[in-house]
Amino acid sequence: MALKPTLRWALAAAVVLVFLLLLVLSLVLTDLLLRVWERLAQTPPWVFYTWLAVFLALVGAGVWLIVRLLRPPRQALAPTASPLTESELDERLQQAAERGRHVRSWPSWAGGARRGRCTLRCSARSAWARAA
Repeated sequence: MALKPTLRWALAAAVVLVFLLLLVLSLVLTDLLLRVWERLAQTPPWVFYTWLAVFLALVGAGVWLIVRLLRPPRQALAPTASPLTESELDERLQQAAERGRHVRSWPSWAGGARRGRCTLRCSARSAWARAA
């Protein structure tokens, strides 16, 4: 690492300050924890266990949130299929007919599907009209 000596001294001073701050923070937190523990020791057991349950729930929620934010997003289980073209649909209908399925040519039962305007309702309406 080729750093200038003044930059090395500045980095060393920053590292020392960070470690001193961490040391002071740990001492303050330890003192606070011991005072809370002392006070909880003088309370009835149900207060202690309620406080402990709330504390653990908050810690658990924080850990869950951090894990949820940091893990990579889930991959799709199956790739999304592109919509069928007319030729692909005709090919599938022909294959189904060859396997013995009852298939009518799709423009007759799909109404205006070739024009992109057919819905389930228009197919059902045409089926009711044929039945009547």
